[in-house]
Amino acid sequence: MFPIRITSDIIGLNSKHIDYSKKHLSILDEFAIDIASVINKFFSYAIVGGYVSILFGRSRGTEDIDFIIRPRNALENAIIYLFEEIEKYNFWSINCSNAVYALRECIPSKIRIRLARKNMVIPNAELKIAESKLDYESIEKRLKITINKNRQLYIGPLELNIAYKFYLGSQKDIEDAVHLFCLFKEIINKNAIQNYVSQLGLKVNINEFLKC
Repeated sequence: MFPIRITSDIIGLNSKHIDYSKKHLSILDEFAIDIASVINKFFSYAIVGGYVSILFGRSRGTEDIDFIIRPRNALENAIIYLFEEIEKYNFWSINCSNAVYALRECIPSKIRIRLARKNMVIPNAELKIAESKLDYESIEKRLKITINKNRQLYIGPLELNIAYKFYLGSQKDIEDAVHLFCLFKEIINKNAIQNYVSQLGLKVNINEFLKC
């Protein structure tokens, strides 16, 4: 089956790797790639949510990029090193001022750390520490996206991204789900989407919505 050409710019190299020749990288794309390269030093991650559909050509706005993260070593060390590293690369946390505050206040209160470029608040990256089974599955089954041969991002599995859009349920989210499904229908497992939808506690017939 693989490799398979999805569009003139997108090739599925295998079930966990997509090659993407993206002619124009937006400010949001550049931010996503730059901040992900810092996060990746200390955490395994998967990008989920609206940015995934935007990355692949959906025309709509967003102010944040949702990351699910899992520390590579002890969480405390990972947070300390992350805050040291963001300082080096001219990022900052807009809601958790330093590593000590993040560890003592933000994380115990389940406040998600938000990172942005220095002196900016938009766009920003929202970091959710993996907790649930599906959080961990997003990371374990993530897809590597190689962009323009030399840059990369990791996204959660397409099927789970689509299913979660049904869980959120707004018109915008359903449109995101349809966009991703129709773009990647040749490599998407529709039964997996339905299974994730059920795990999320929904009684939805996805076939009524996922039409191209």
